[in-house]
Amino acid sequence: MDKMIIVLNLIGSVLIGSTIYFGYSSAYDVKYFVTHIYMALIAASIVILAQVAIFFYLIATGASIKESAREKKIDFGVDVFKETGRFKKKAFPFAMFAILLAIATTAMGGAVHTGVLLPYIHGIVAWCTVCACIFSAVNAAKCFKENKLLIMKVIDTEMQKLKT
Repeated sequence: MDKMIIVLNLIGSVLIGSTIYFGYSSAYDVKYFVTHIYMALIAASIVILAQVAIFFYLIATGASIKESAREKKIDFGVDVFKETGRFKKKAFPFAMFAILLAIATTAMGGAVHTGVLLPYIHGIVAWCTVCACIFSAVNAAKCFKENKLLIMKVIDTEMQKLKT
């Protein structure tokens, strides 16, 4: 599941990059402008979905770990409550920032279309969105790896407890 979330994040980043290409190309042909708009809406939706999936994955796995720790009353060698919170503190701010940038870029696109905002500002924010999405995906992958190790530690400790 965690690999699917990372792949979805990277697909969203590539789509935003493609959207930027069509945005720059729209000065040369109207069909690129229409493609830019449609692709921007799809890319923003995928990016937001992928970033929200980071939230749900860490919340769901953290809840499972905590529930297991409460029910079994096993010493896992670490404070699982603090560990799951640490993963969230590392991943959530970057995922939220990527979501906000995706929304801002989309809104700024409408402002450029109506002539309220200069196109280069929209372009700068779009490039920042791509960078934020990629950084958030890489950061989430690190958190997922640590989270998976904690899950394996909990499962291993429970299995050893059952054997004794």
